[in-house]
Amino acid sequence: YSPFCCLFFLLYFLLLNILSLPGMFSQTSCSNCEEHSFCTCSKKGFYHIPQVPFSALGLDLSLNNIEMIDQGDLEAYTELLELNLHKSKLNVICSHPFKSQNHLEFLDLSDNHLTNLSSSWFENLLFLPHLNILGNNYTTLGSNPIFHTLANLRILKFGNPHLQKLEKHVLYGLDSLTKIEFYCSNLKAYKNGSLHPNKPLSAVTIRNALTTPGNIHITSSILYDVSHPSTAMVVLDFLLTDNISVLPLWEVCNAGVKKNHFLKWNSKSRLIYLEFDNVELQGDGQWYGNATHTLLETIHIRKIYITKLFNFSLLKVFPFDNIHKLSIVECNVFVVHCSLTQLLQRGTIPHLNTLNISQNFLRSIGEISQLVFQFKKLTSLDLSKNNFNDIPENCGWPLNLTFLNLSSTKLYQVTPYLPQSLNILDLTDNDLTTFFPFTLFIQRNTLNMFAKSDLSRYMRLQSLEAGQNNFVCSCEFVTFLQCDVENFVTLTDACDSPLTFQGQKIKSIQMSIFVCHMIPAISILCIETIVVFFLCGFTCYKLYILWYLKMTWAWLQAKHKSAVSRNTNVIYDAFVSYSDHDSEWVEELLVPELEKAESSFALCLHKRNFQPGHWILDNIIDSIEKSHCTLFVLSEHFVMSEWCRYELDFAHFHIFDENNDSVVLILLEPIDKKSIPKRFCKLRKVMNSKTYLEWPTEEDMRAEFWHNLKAALRRDKS
Repeated sequence: YSPFCCLFFLLYFLLLNILSLPGMFSQTSCSNCEEHSFCTCSKKGFYHIPQVPFSALGLDLSLNNIEMIDQGDLEAYTELLELNLHKSKLNVICSHPFKSQNHLEFLDLSDNHLTNLSSSWFENLLFLPHLNILGNNYTTLGSNPIFHTLANLRILKFGNPHLQKLEKHVLYGLDSLTKIEFYCSNLKAYKNGSLHPNKPLSAVTIRNALTTPGNIHITSSILYDVSHPSTAMVVLDFLLTDNISVLPLWEVCNAGVKKNHFLKWNSKSRLIYLEFDNVELQGDGQWYGNATHTLLETIHIRKIYITKLFNFSLLKVFPFDNIHKLSIVECNVFVVHCSLTQLLQRGTIPHLNTLNISQNFLRSIGEISQLVFQFKKLTSLDLSKNNFNDIPENCGWPLNLTFLNLSSTKLYQVTPYLPQSLNILDLTDNDLTTFFPFTLFIQRNTLNMFAKSDLSRYMRLQSLEAGQNNFVCSCEFVTFLQCDVENFVTLTDACDSPLTFQGQKIKSIQMSIFVCHMIPAISILCIETIVVFFLCGFTCYKLYILWYLKMTWAWLQAKHKSAVSRNTNVIYDAFVSYSDHDSEWVEELLVPELEKAESSFALCLHKRNFQPGHWILDNIIDSIEKSHCTLFVLSEHFVMSEWCRYELDFAHFHIFDENNDSVVLILLEPIDKKSIPKRFCKLRKVMNSKTYLEWPTEEDMRAEFWHNLKAALRRDKS
């Protein structure tokens, strides 16, 4: 019983572990897609092709665990232009896996475990221009024409350490091919013509070419097939140990290839460009050519190491007579070889116009100037990233030198002993504190500023790169750069001081007028402020703005103050507003006539009805609100009375607040309408639109007056 239990639990935990593997039994999705429909699904641990939007244009599945691609895995993605399966651990690809990808432009199947390549993979990729199958496990290529349907293929990368045999059908049908990259470190058999294209290629790169005596003929055959005068040839990791190992390069030279990245060449070559990049030369540099003239125009040497430098004889005998451009970069040169010194002093490079010896350890700019003085046609000299520190007085320079690069050479000053023919002088990334004529590049120094007077001597100056210095952004300096020399001065850095502008780009600084012209600016601001205040005051006076604000505030304050305690029920027929000078007429004639028994009008008078101890404005507002209408007894005394004006003001606001015209006007004596202030627009409108009740001087007309007044009060009451 116990063994069965152990077996059961063992199977149970094994099943759990299998089910825990991501994407083992289900197709997972990848959501890392950009707005242009390019999905980056690299390093996600996928075991199958993940789900992505059907409109995806690019799909990066590199560095995953996708061991197999089935026929329908990519069927839904018909818009794909790029598919990257680099290092995805592919072992098997079923037939016609890309049948829906008719628009595919880039396919990378490199560094997987594919052992058998099938032509069915590529049958539907009619427009594919780029294919990479480097670094797989196939051992034979070309026995069948597997690429023959790729009529538009332009770039093909193939080969791996396991490849042993190339047959004749490798490039069959590839009529549009322009570039190939080939890895052939263990090739055992090569069919002549296998890599011979239908038309010359523009570039060929061969990695780990064979140079051992037993298979040197394979490399020779390959180079023979791909070489052409219009083909740029690159051979990487090419070990040359003796004269036998150099034999394959004869095929390149005999074919007339004009641009090579090789380690050795011979005098029959018609090369015009030769490059040494990251190589080590262990021999003594013997030259076996007989010709004294070559067509070689450009030599570029970078990171070269010569083990027997002082016995290296190639510099003595190599024909440099047609060289136009010579570069010796990053070669750790700290001294000029005596053979090269003699060569240069003899003037054996008459056509040299460009010399680049940058990124070395040269220390004497005086010696360099003496060496290049003989080059009459030299126009460009690059001495950057050396250790010169200063420029001596006895420097001699070629007469036609127009470009001189002294950037990153630890110069602390530039003396006037520079070529007078210069148009461009690059002094970037030095320790300069001053500079002199014809300077163009002075970035990354310690300059604080420069002015118009500093540039006035340089009449031919057309462009000045002066960024990344410690500039003090004064008003004069910023104005000079932005206005006077903006068209030819380029500044890419920020101000170092003052603190208000520290870190800001000089070109984008907007200098305040208060910083540059403080006294005039403050004076103008004060004058403008006074004028604005005067205009505002005049406008408020003419439009009675202050009066309106004052009365609105008083009205709101009075209403708010007495809102709780005030009873707003209407209990009076009329609030009588009159002057104390007219109180005799009001008390002896008006009140008895309106309050007698048959009339029964309830009048509100300030003398008898105002609440003692209350704020007088509260009493006025309370009386107006508790009355059906306001009865104004107008006279010259009324117009001159301050309290009557208040009552008139609040009656004005009450008209606006209640939106009615409950006002009755009695002219006790004739007055001019203009005596009523113009700001009482509503009351003036009432006076212009309603009939006045004028107090008659004749006794026989007073009965009609009382009759009309009572009728007006009854109308307002109703």
